[in-house]
Amino acid sequence: MENPALANWQSLSAAIFDRCTEGIVVTDSRSVVLRVNQAFCRMTGFSIQDIVGKSSGTLQSGRHDKAFYRKIWRTLRKRGHWSGEIWSRRKNGEIYPEWLSISAIVSGEKGHTHYVGIFIDISGQKQAQEIHRLAFHDQLTGLPNRPLLEDRLKLAISAAHRSGQRLGVLVIDLDNFKSINDSMGHQVGDALLKQVASRLNKCIRAGDTLARLGGDEFIILLPALGEELMDVSRSATAAAEKIGTVLSMPFAFNGYEFVITPSIGITIYPDDADNASDLMRNADTAMYHAKKLGRNTHQFYKAKMNIVALERLQIEHELRKALECSAFTLYYQPKVETHTGKPMGVEALLRWNNNHHFPPSRFIPVAEETGMIVAIGTWVLKEACRQKKRWDQSGLGNIISHIAVNVSPHQFQQADFVQLVSGILEESAVAPPALELELTEGALVDNIQETAAKLQALKALGVRLALDDFGTGYSSLSYLKHFSFDALKIDQSFVRDIPTDPNDATIAATIIAMAKTLRMNVIAEGVETLAQLDFLRSHGCDQCQGYLFSRPLPPEALVSYLAENNGRFPVAETGIGSGHDYNWSGPAAE
Repeated sequence: MENPALANWQSLSAAIFDRCTEGIVVTDSRSVVLRVNQAFCRMTGFSIQDIVGKSSGTLQSGRHDKAFYRKIWRTLRKRGHWSGEIWSRRKNGEIYPEWLSISAIVSGEKGHTHYVGIFIDISGQKQAQEIHRLAFHDQLTGLPNRPLLEDRLKLAISAAHRSGQRLGVLVIDLDNFKSINDSMGHQVGDALLKQVASRLNKCIRAGDTLARLGGDEFIILLPALGEELMDVSRSATAAAEKIGTVLSMPFAFNGYEFVITPSIGITIYPDDADNASDLMRNADTAMYHAKKLGRNTHQFYKAKMNIVALERLQIEHELRKALECSAFTLYYQPKVETHTGKPMGVEALLRWNNNHHFPPSRFIPVAEETGMIVAIGTWVLKEACRQKKRWDQSGLGNIISHIAVNVSPHQFQQADFVQLVSGILEESAVAPPALELELTEGALVDNIQETAAKLQALKALGVRLALDDFGTGYSSLSYLKHFSFDALKIDQSFVRDIPTDPNDATIAATIIAMAKTLRMNVIAEGVETLAQLDFLRSHGCDQCQGYLFSRPLPPEALVSYLAENNGRFPVAETGIGSGHDYNWSGPAAE
């Protein structure tokens, strides 16, 4: 006779089985599916008829290897239970993540006779995790991004404030990454950034945070940890030195080796700022200061750095407005033939008509850093050629035979630079030999073959080429070997102490002799005393320019000065307008 209680229990169990919101699958010892519930069918798309009698392997996604499943079976045989995240396949072929618990059913001495699997679809949770990862982690390196870093920094500041501790922030910028990225392509650049992130991870302690802010800039948060409550600046210094050592080792990719050095800025809470945004901004300011000091170093933030940074921002802002309203002008400094005092030409020098009186030494580096120098340089070339044409038309063409124009490395590296020069010469109707382009060694370093081709194209136009600031770089002799220049300019740093420093005198004399051997004209800049002039003339220097003859002048003042002095530039005792006779056929009288 049927037991009513048992019948009721079986009926209740069946109802629970079918109405359970988790998917349930029951298999025999060979993993053949014996029974599934409605939640199983709803989540997988398989009907009862589709799956019963089939192997549970029908549900495998293909994302796991055999070793993964062998590990599950070993656990089941040993412990009788396994649970974990696993990817399964729906009837329509879609794979999805689920959390699966498998229990073995033991029947007497027969061992495991059945297996019951209970699972839930965790696609929604995984999607939420992925959204969170994308929102708060850098996609390339997997490191925390700026929003997550800022959140952790705010929490660390709160904790430090409560406990009276200090913490450090390091901003790391890769010095020569941009040139590698531009020349080798973004694939190489991305691979290098991943390697850099991996190395930086080895430089931090448990509890520190390493984040990527974007581009080639990283940041490290150093909270005070446990027994390390000593001076956090010491921990920051140690971390910066370790980073420098680790990154100095060459990076390898596709048969190439690259060396990347870091510039690091450091701020300390609460010494340098009491909030997250100011700490990061000040660390960034210190990092830029490290770059200005020559890169591959670290600098702690100092309050005066902010003054410099704010001024730089002001200059950048004002420069952009100046470009829009043409607030620039050109002054011209004469070049004088050393043995006769005859004017040979002028050098065009940029001046900015602004209320803040920013000199070129302060605004030109900002223009270089921001790329605005390209547009400014184009304006300079056009205006200098227009002025040369005006002088030619007024009969001064023989006295002011040519105009020298400084060319920025950024400007020279533009692909269309030769076409630009050609177009300006044609538009202004200036003869190409009347234009002399002054290039520094920094404009020539990137690609010798491309640079040589560009210089040859300029020579084919007929323009003159001068190597400026000679002797201040690293590879001057190689440039003279590879490139054909018409003139070589001795940097004023060598000219200044010729009368008093035997080393500078020897260097200047050697440069003149070498240039003469290579059949190049020699121009000395920054000539301010008769003693300097006598030395340069006695050693065969062709031309000089400097305050001894004239300061840079606006066009009208230059013409007036020439008229007052019969087309010559007499030497000056104290600057413009106080010239006196000079014995141009021999050394000045003692």
